[in-house]
Amino acid sequence: MSTGILRALMQLFAIVSGSGNASAKELVAVFLRQQLNKEQVSSYLALFEEFVEKFHKGKSSEKKTSMASVKVLRICSQFNEELQQKEKYFVVVRLLEFLKEFAGDGGQQENEFIETVAEAFNIDHQLFRLIKEHVTCSENELADQPEFLLLSSEPSAALNRKHLKCDNLKGGLFFLRLEEENLFFVRYFGSDDLYLNSQGIFPGRTYVF
Repeated sequence: MSTGILRALMQLFAIVSGSGNASAKELVAVFLRQQLNKEQVSSYLALFEEFVEKFHKGKSSEKKTSMASVKVLRICSQFNEELQQKEKYFVVVRLLEFLKEFAGDGGQQENEFIETVAEAFNIDHQLFRLIKEHVTCSENELADQPEFLLLSSEPSAALNRKHLKCDNLKGGLFFLRLEEENLFFVRYFGSDDLYLNSQGIFPGRTYVF
């Protein structure tokens, strides 16, 4: 994962999480451990805490709210020039996952922040909605639209979602195709050891390729 993506995520995670939140820090640490070695984890975790301090210390809740959108737009403007479009999708996916773990479905303010990020990254609203459904849906309530495909050993009762049968797969691979961007997103629900680009796939997590 590039330095640009990681710096963008540390700043956006810091804005969403607020100040002094131990659970948010642990979620960021878990995310980093899946990507980096121990030394790098410590470095980026310190960067996250630095951004939390910068964005939240000594500010009232009202002032934090009013400044948050401005900060998000400033950050996105900076990284718009540094990141490729595929990397921007990756940032949005990880931000959605962080919010899902940190605050469930999230409050109105948090969701508005992520929508602001997607808009600033020139991600079409309809495409953002599909990505959000892919990231946040549960194994038992998979999105049922033509852009989605389920690869599994079991038959599917979905009316609109595509399905391919794979007899030897434990669980299912849930795909989203964004034809306009030539991108695929995938989540795995199951217990097999699967790999993408030589990296292990964590069940329930969204991958972009």
